[in-house]
Amino acid sequence: MKITRIFILFFLFVIATIATSYVPNDPTTWTPNELKEWLAEHRVTYKGIPEKQELVDLVKANWDDVKGRANTTTEAVESFVSKYINAVKD
Repeated sequence: MKITRIFILFFLFVIATIATSYVPNDPTTWTPNELKEWLAEHRVTYKGIPEKQELVDLVKANWDDVKGRANTTTEAVESFVSKYINAVKD
């Protein structure tokens, strides 16, 4: 029973880590729609109908903040799983 719990938690941890830490590398390769979707998902606003380069610049300007939050989320998941596994072991 404990091994099953640990396996399930490990699996969830792997999925959560992948989901929170994946950030595509080069926004210059994205389509304008992908850039707009990224900006909308991260609540970055813009006015008018921007050119692709303007969208790329907006993504790059907000990139580090989003990447930092992803790392913080990953650390939170790691901490939770570690504490839970230690509790199950005891």
